Amino acid sequence: MRLLKKIAGLFLISRFFVAIFVYYGSVLCPFLAPKPSFYWGVDNFWLNPWTLYDSEWYLRIAARGYESITAVFFPLYAGLLSLAGPDESRMAFWGVVISNGCFLAALYFFYRLTAIDFDEKVADRTVFLLAFFPTAAFFSAVYTESLFLLLSVLSFYSARMRRWGQAGLWAGFAGLTRNSGWVLFIMLAIEYAGYLKDVRKQ
Repeated sequence: MRLLKKIAGLFLISRFFVAIFVYYGSVLCPFLAPKPSFYWGVDNFWLNPWTLYDSEWYLRIAARGYESITAVFFPLYAGLLSLAGPDESRMAFWGVVISNGCFLAALYFFYRLTAIDFDEKVADRTVFLLAFFPTAAFFSAVYTESLFLLLSVLSFYSARMRRWGQAGLWAGFAGLTRNSGWVLFIMLAIEYAGYLKDVRKQ
């Protein structure tokens, strides 16, 4: 419980500071400024900064299904967005909730993963740097970053706990999130080979 409170506090403080800079940047940039062939996000001041660029494609897949132009995007995140229904603003809000929830969980399990090999001070510093890294705003946006981070961390954490089935399951979900997700199976194979080597030595 103490760890969860610490991670939750770090998460809230980091998201507060990230939001300040994100909304400040949004104010500097004209809201929904017209520009041909460019997606300017959801038509809502509070959601708009979190739905720029590739958010368009995940929202589009969630609302309409796959088209030729969206075929390169992987389905898991868009499938989660579709649970909010066809309304774009509602899906965008749900996407922000998903992304932040996944990032909170990722910080928690990343801490526990780091603590397996290092002490508490290193684990504290690691999650702090992750939460406040200059590009950490993407973990709160309607992107796949936080979901992919969580699934990757869960995969490696499960492997370190020698729960190989769970590790493979999380890696499979990661493969449904981003095209690089399947690389996790290579890393898990290396981890498993090392585990078998250690078992034979005993």
